[in-house]
Amino acid sequence: GWFDDVINEWRRVRPLTGLLPPGRIGDLVSQEIGEEIRKMIALLPPELQGLQGDDIDCQVTVGDESTTLRIADVVMVDDTAQFARARFKRFADSHLLELWVELAVLTLHREGQHVIAYLTTRNAKSSESSPVCYQAKIIGESDSERLHNATTALSVVNAFATLATQMPVDFFPKASHLAATRPGDELDAALASDMKYDAELAWYLGDQSISDLRKKRPTSEEIEVLQLSPSSDTTTLSRIDMYATYVWNAFTTTCSLETPAVTGQSAKGTSAPKSDDE
Repeated sequence: GWFDDVINEWRRVRPLTGLLPPGRIGDLVSQEIGEEIRKMIALLPPELQGLQGDDIDCQVTVGDESTTLRIADVVMVDDTAQFARARFKRFADSHLLELWVELAVLTLHREGQHVIAYLTTRNAKSSESSPVCYQAKIIGESDSERLHNATTALSVVNAFATLATQMPVDFFPKASHLAATRPGDELDAALASDMKYDAELAWYLGDQSISDLRKKRPTSEEIEVLQLSPSSDTTTLSRIDMYATYVWNAFTTTCSLETPAVTGQSAKGTSAPKSDDE
């Protein structure tokens, strides 16, 4: 099937790039990776396990510019547009934000009609061999409610992206989600993990800790671009907490997230996901 063809090609090319050991060791590594990917895909609904579908070009506005964002591999099931994203990286909260943007864009393109997005990745814990899968939808009981929430989500993303072109923003893959949901002693460890996998972020932060970052207050320019009210609550928040609550509060108020039941369907013979190496 398609999946086996892609894995075999991967086995052929990777040793040439130095990313896969040659010989028996490389065969064992690629076999194990193939098994992990099959487990990930098996968590998706049967109609999405091929990870193939139609590409839909959606018009979005970023800053003052209009651009096209292509949502790849969309499958129509009855009147609902569905798509799945499979990532070979271990799960990180930032993966949900990527899915959220695509979900909101396609919902807006469909004028509020139903869209369901799935994300499957390796488990965040290296000790756990079972993969994880999430199902996401824009919140709303009607097309107009979903359209409103999709518009709200994209306005937050647009403002955030606009500000990021003007200055560095204190927003981080793991630490910011914890800051918005479970602030506490785990934040420094999360920030260290973020820096471990991002050399540019490590350079930007240097030896700063969470306590150092929380001493920084947002500027009037940041508050204006994010269209926040310059209230006492805003001005007393640190930059890291302001960005964390700005993005993740918007996510939780516009997007529902759940873990779907395991389908029990075999992923054998499906095409390989567009994966990233950790």
